[in-house]
Amino acid sequence: MTSVGKGSVVSRICILKDVMYIPELSTNLLSVSAITKNGGKVTFTKEEVIVKKENKEVLRGIRGENGLYEVNLLVNTEEKSHKALETDSVQKWHRKLGHLSIDGMKSLIHQSEGMNIKEKALKQNETICEICQKAKQTRLPFGENRERAKRPLEIIHTDVCGPMEVPTWDDKRYILTMMDDYTYISLIQHGTKTSNGRLLDVHHGDSKPPLDVYITSSKYLLDIHSSAFETSIQPPLDVSIDVSWI
Repeated sequence: MTSVGKGSVVSRICILKDVMYIPELSTNLLSVSAITKNGGKVTFTKEEVIVKKENKEVLRGIRGENGLYEVNLLVNTEEKSHKALETDSVQKWHRKLGHLSIDGMKSLIHQSEGMNIKEKALKQNETICEICQKAKQTRLPFGENRERAKRPLEIIHTDVCGPMEVPTWDDKRYILTMMDDYTYISLIQHGTKTSNGRLLDVHHGDSKPPLDVYITSSKYLLDIHSSAFETSIQPPLDVSIDVSWI
């Protein structure tokens, strides 16, 4: 068996120092040799054991069925939490504690046992954590002014979500959303794949608006009157989506 930690156990009647933490040990053991070495006196009788220091009773236990003497320690768990981990460095504890701030680590030192870190060491290690900088950095807000559509179908916002783990009843795994910037009319379409670039077929009636291009939110600029565009998309869509001008 190997000890992986060392600390103190605070009970309501005494403090046990230099307590070794051994995960494989199922029962807590008290060393009579360690007690007497620190000025204590241990008295065994047929039925009980008494531990005294400076003629004052500190612990009292009874003899169990297996012949071992048992002492009930009322551990005080309200004041402090006990840690069995060894400390290596301030930075290592900083990562173990979920990148806790220096001020938070200073408070934790006084609230727990087992963190063998001094406040002086914390001040000396106030270095910039690269992970904290990336995770906690903020960005400037988006600008309030942007180009808005002046007629239907001038700007269409699109997005594709997928593939989904569970397909629909007709074996669709992708979701295509479209919203007209002018009318805010939205359309949702399901698809089986996204192996091609043509997501929309735009058709106009007799009173079509003077549209030469439309712009998607993914920054694609498509010329709907260009014959080259008609033949440039390979392979063709398995499902076409009609957005008609009324």
